[in-house]
Amino acid sequence: MKKQWYFGMIVGVVCMGLSLVGGSLSSVGVNAAYAGKSKASKKASKKVKKKVSAAVLKLGKKTYGQLCALCHGAKGHGDGPGAKGLKIKPTAYGKGVFRYGGSFKQIMKSITKGILKNGMASYGWMPMKKRVALVHYIQFLSRQGKKK
Repeated sequence: MKKQWYFGMIVGVVCMGLSLVGGSLSSVGVNAAYAGKSKASKKASKKVKKKVSAAVLKLGKKTYGQLCALCHGAKGHGDGPGAKGLKIKPTAYGKGVFRYGGSFKQIMKSITKGILKNGMASYGWMPMKKRVALVHYIQFLSRQGKKK
């Protein structure tokens, strides 16, 4: 019990520190990418998202390995070594399961704002290019899990 409490406090302090250092993107917002777009434009951007280049997936995989795998596990099963001390286990999106939604927009919101009640830090400080690649890689992991 004590170990869990200390680990939770450490994760919380780190998350808060990252949030304070990185600030927030509330002025830009997750929806900024869709602001002022027509329905046709939104539909076209959804089609583009389905065709993700190998370079984008490679960047997403690298970023995932650096920031996400510790808790979410190498294949996104929520079984990383950092998950052991968390009261609420990380989402197992590698199995096709999303706690807060699996759409591009919903995953981007979780990455950008974080989910502090679950111990997930905000990564709003990360360049948008890396966050977009990360979302695509997470969706890729989810599709791989659904195939099995």
